[in-house]
Amino acid sequence: MKLVCSDDPTHQSSTLEFCSVCGAPVDDVDGKPGLVATPPVSKRSSAGITGKCPTCGMARIPGDDFCANCGTDYATGSMAIPEPEAVSSVSATAPFSTMTNNPAARVSPSPAVPHVVAPSPVGASRLNTEVNDASSGPLRAILRVDLTPREGRDADAVPPTDQNDRLFILDKEILLFGRTSTWMPIPDAGASRNHGEFVRQPDGTYCVRDIGSANGTSLNGALLNGQELRKIKRGDIIAIGFWHVVKIE
Repeated sequence: MKLVCSDDPTHQSSTLEFCSVCGAPVDDVDGKPGLVATPPVSKRSSAGITGKCPTCGMARIPGDDFCANCGTDYATGSMAIPEPEAVSSVSATAPFSTMTNNPAARVSPSPAVPHVVAPSPVGASRLNTEVNDASSGPLRAILRVDLTPREGRDADAVPPTDQNDRLFILDKEILLFGRTSTWMPIPDAGASRNHGEFVRQPDGTYCVRDIGSANGTSLNGALLNGQELRKIKRGDIIAIGFWHVVKIE
């Protein structure tokens, strides 16, 4: 069946409802009106437009203003989006090709956007118990300020201004802690510059030892002797200086 443009009888349309040349409603060979009475779009000329659809890559039918596959407007390079009421009666489960014969009204469904969770930083950081799982993986050392009375600390001593917990991962052979440590710096007048260290054992476990600090290091209340290596586990508490403890998780 031939389809004739209602605006210009010389236009031979390749689509049922609208002229693929100028966008006006089409008539069949007997001059009957098109299938739907939709306001015509503005007349245009697509002469000289050749090649493929910029959206789907389908070869353009000569003389068409809209891609017969995806509905892209060849003049603007974009897909026409219909008003909501224009598609309200179409079943959401109907195949895409049966929704409409008007290429300008075809709309591809938007792809779902996945929810992405940013990774938690590793190393010295503010403690975030909602993100980090303390029950598995490498041991973690949480440095925090302890305000309970401690031997050697003056009663009128002023605690550190930064009392935020800080998280450190035990992941190297030897990890030094102290006032000048680059891994776990401890801002405490009672801590030595190089106070102690965590040492990884051949079986993958860790030990802690004091390396000659002025005020000593204790593990679960027991003072470490000399450079004695003491094995640590999750839940252990290590007291350092006047104000700080390290909890192993």
